[in-house]
Amino acid sequence: MVYNSSMVRHSVTSKNTKKMLADVMKKLLEEKDFSKITIADIVARAGVNRKTFYYHFKSTDALLAWIFEQETVNVVKGFNSSSDLEIAINFILDYIEAHHQLLRSLVSSIGRGPVHKFLCTNIHPQISAQIDYIREKYPDSYADIEDDYRDYLAEFYTEAVAGMLENWIEKPVLKNRQQIVRFTMRLFNSNLLD
Repeated sequence: MVYNSSMVRHSVTSKNTKKMLADVMKKLLEEKDFSKITIADIVARAGVNRKTFYYHFKSTDALLAWIFEQETVNVVKGFNSSSDLEIAINFILDYIEAHHQLLRSLVSSIGRGPVHKFLCTNIHPQISAQIDYIREKYPDSYADIEDDYRDYLAEFYTEAVAGMLENWIEKPVLKNRQQIVRFTMRLFNSNLLD
């Protein structure tokens, strides 16, 4: 496909409009619950008409999902996947704290699925690396752990940590952030591979 300057301008304008609608949604989320936000609220605050909104999004749920997709792309870009588990957990907790209302709205709107996928995708590599570190650090005790069992452990603990973080998004089960990090690290520094 050959792009001409009007197509590029349209693409930039379209992305800018989406971002502007997203920014309006985020501001509205600071003021009220997602279930109370209407398309009329968004277009009035954005200074556009409903047709413009519907050109880009079919619903407020679709806008919210798009915001989350954009946010996760930016989060993943800003995250060093070679970091250790404690850094990864703190990084994710920073994101949850900064975007708590957005995440709660997303979970209530379209379910836990997208949030769960985001958490698992970002936690799994660090958990796998932590298990490998334990295997290397204590070769006499853990060197003979077969890879299938290691993969099972990584999956099991990824799901457990992601579930706890999701619970924290929906209702702060562990209000103390240091406690979350400490308990999670304690889990991995104990004899979890026995």
